[in-house]
Amino acid sequence: DRVTGDWWLRNTFVNANIGYWPKALLPELAEGASQVVWGGHAVGQPNKASPPMGNGLFPDGNYRHGSYVRQIKIIDKSNIILDPWGPYYKLESFIDNTHCYNLKDFGYNGEQLGFSFYFGGPGGVDCGI
Repeated sequence: DRVTGDWWLRNTFVNANIGYWPKALLPELAEGASQVVWGGHAVGQPNKASPPMGNGLFPDGNYRHGSYVRQIKIIDKSNIILDPWGPYYKLESFIDNTHCYNLKDFGYNGEQLGFSFYFGGPGGVDCGI
């Protein structure tokens, strides 16, 4: 929020703010961010199998078969809403164990899905970093 300096996570499909970080918690971001990261994290008990991520299925390319995030947008320093892809953006993926979890980055996937990625996996033993 350029006026207050607070950070918001907004779901524009249901017209609702779903995350909020006051500027006092993030003073180093007063002038904006140089990097934006989306991701997931599955945490289990020590020496036990890691839990499933998403719906427990590996992404297969069909968003109806797995967990996904769609219509991801960023707001640039001019307060313009943009898709996070194209020649000015560098996209990177990190999966610590592809036997337990995975990710499919589909970039721009049409008007309905926009910029989207699919993720998940069954978890299991030896899944941590």
